[in-house]
Amino acid sequence: MDNEMGRLISSLRKEKNMTQQELANKLNITDKAVSKWERGLSYPDISLIPKLSEILDIDPNKLLGSNSGNDTQNEIKKSNIKDTIMLIFKCVGFALSVGTFVLNVMGKMNTGDSIKLLSLSLICIGITLINKE
Repeated sequence: MDNEMGRLISSLRKEKNMTQQELANKLNITDKAVSKWERGLSYPDISLIPKLSEILDIDPNKLLGSNSGNDTQNEIKKSNIKDTIMLIFKCVGFALSVGTFVLNVMGKMNTGDSIKLLSLSLICIGITLINKE
C-alpha cells in the first residue's frame, strides 16, 4: 500500500502540534485509525476527507494525491514540448549538414553559402547539446 497520504497526514498533523488522539477526537474516530493511516495500513473513509482537509488545512485534492491544476500533467506536457523542440533542432541541423554536403559534392553550392548553412546546422545541434540535462 502506498504510504504517501499517510506521510502527508502525519506531517501536517505534527505541523499543527496535534497528537493522533487529538486528530481522532476532531474526526470522531479512534486514534488507532489515524495510526493506521499514517503507517499506510489503511486510508481514511472518503466521508472524512472534507473534515480532515479542513483540520489539516490542505486542499482535499492534494490530500488525495492529486495536484489541483494538474501540475504533474503540465510538467509532462512541458517536458514533451521541450523534447519535441530539441528533436526538431537535431533534425534541422542534420538535414542542413547532409543537404550542404550533397549540394557541395554536386557542385551546386559555393563555399560561402556552404559555410553559412553548416554554421546554422552547428548552431541547431549546439542548442540541443546545451539543453541536455
